[in-house]
Amino acid sequence: MSVLLSGKPGAVQNTDTASFALLAGEAGFDPIEDRLRANVRATIEAVFEEELALFLGRLRYGRGDGLAKGYRHGHRERQLAGTFGTETVRVPRARIEDDTGKVTEWRSKALPRYQRLTKKAAPGTGKTQTARLWAYARDERPWGGEAPPASWYRFSPDRKGEHPKDHLARFRGWMHADGYAGFENLYRSGSIREVACLAHVRRKFVDIHRSQGSPIAEEAIGRIAQLYAVEKEAR
Repeated sequence: MSVLLSGKPGAVQNTDTASFALLAGEAGFDPIEDRLRANVRATIEAVFEEELALFLGRLRYGRGDGLAKGYRHGHRERQLAGTFGTETVRVPRARIEDDTGKVTEWRSKALPRYQRLTKKAAPGTGKTQTARLWAYARDERPWGGEAPPASWYRFSPDRKGEHPKDHLARFRGWMHADGYAGFENLYRSGSIREVACLAHVRRKFVDIHRSQGSPIAEEAIGRIAQLYAVEKEAR
C-alpha cells in the first residue's frame, strides 16, 4: 500500500494531455494509466540510482568499510508488485572489492522495501500468509515546499484499516492514496484531507464506456481530459 503525504495541497502529477486519446485504445490500453506506470517506474529507479551513488561516494571518500572500493557494471531487471499490478524496474549493479581483493556484488537495501506484498510465517500451519508493507512518502519539492523528502515503511500482518490509523495518528495535512476503504476513517477525522486519485476514477468510466458504450461515461472522460488540460496550462 503506497501513500503520498503532504502538509500542503497540490500533489498532482503532471500529465501531457496533448498526446492522449480521449478513450483507452485497443486491447485495453489506457494512456493515462500507462503514464502513471512510467512515472512510478522512473521514481523508484531514481531511488535505486541515488542509493548506489551515495554508497560509492562513501567508498570513494574513505567513509566505507576498510579500504574497499566499488564500481558500477550495468543493470538488472526486477519485478515489483504495486497498485497497478506487477512492474519491471531496472536496478543498477555494482561490484565491491575489499583490501584482500575479494569481490562481492552490491545489494540494494531499498529494493525489498518496494515489494509491498510480503509473506509471513503462520506458526502451526506449515504455511505462509500474505502480510502487508505500508509505504508512506513525502515530497513537496515540486511545489516549493520546505520539508525534506522522506519515505517511511511499516509492516503489519494484515491489511486492516486500523494500521494506517495508528501509523498516521499524529499526522496533519493532505494525503494522496488509492481508494482503499480503510482510509475513510482517516478522512472523517478532519485532520487529514484526501487528495483523491483522478486516474483511478477515470479508469472506472473507461471500463463502463468500453463495455456499455455509455454516453455519460464518455462525457465524464471528456471532462477529466479538460481538467488535465487546465493542469498542463497552469504548470
